[in-house]
Amino acid sequence: MSELLYKNLNNLSAFWQALSAEKIEEDKYLHAHWPHKIWCEDFSLVDSQQWNDKVHVTLNKPISFQHVKVKVQLTAMYLELEESIGQTHDQVSTVRSDEGLKQWSEACSNAFGYDIDKQSINPLIDDKNATVLAFEVNSNIAGTAILYQSHKTMGIHQIGVLPQFQRCGIGKAIMLHLIAIAKHRGCDVMTLQSSQAGKNMYINMGFKALAELYHLEGKR
Repeated sequence: MSELLYKNLNNLSAFWQALSAEKIEEDKYLHAHWPHKIWCEDFSLVDSQQWNDKVHVTLNKPISFQHVKVKVQLTAMYLELEESIGQTHDQVSTVRSDEGLKQWSEACSNAFGYDIDKQSINPLIDDKNATVLAFEVNSNIAGTAILYQSHKTMGIHQIGVLPQFQRCGIGKAIMLHLIAIAKHRGCDVMTLQSSQAGKNMYINMGFKALAELYHLEGKR
């Protein structure tokens, strides 16, 4: 595993652990609630007998699809920050209150099309490594993002734009704001895991692909 891929996956694992994850073995974790993941710290395969109703995330593409299906395939990506230029935006604010987090969770759910459990996000408010951010239009949340820092790596998570605000440049504006924050905090690399839909935007901003991550479910 390359150093950059390690930084990407280490950040992802640290972020997921912060979402009320339970350690079930030395290097293995799961979520009882959203985001319903089970994974190893090195993202190797977990025995499918342990998955139950969880989504298993791994670097290993299934050899057989007889008993498993790929729920989603994401691309681990990185951006070297030294030559990158960010730009803060006055419509982006940090979420710090319980009510704000409730509104943020509802907005993020709408952006991604699945329910996000506010209780899973709650620990991030008091986590010094986490920053929950909202892009607002007329006092309504139009976009969401979470920054999670591990050493000098800044991970981007849950970046989304609500359907009614898409194709307005909000996603790029959020990204430029996140880059500015990461550089201000002394990070040297930014990491994320992109869907196919968002990949071109990240490539155009200078992100480079590292590896594929498979989100697997057992077939019922």
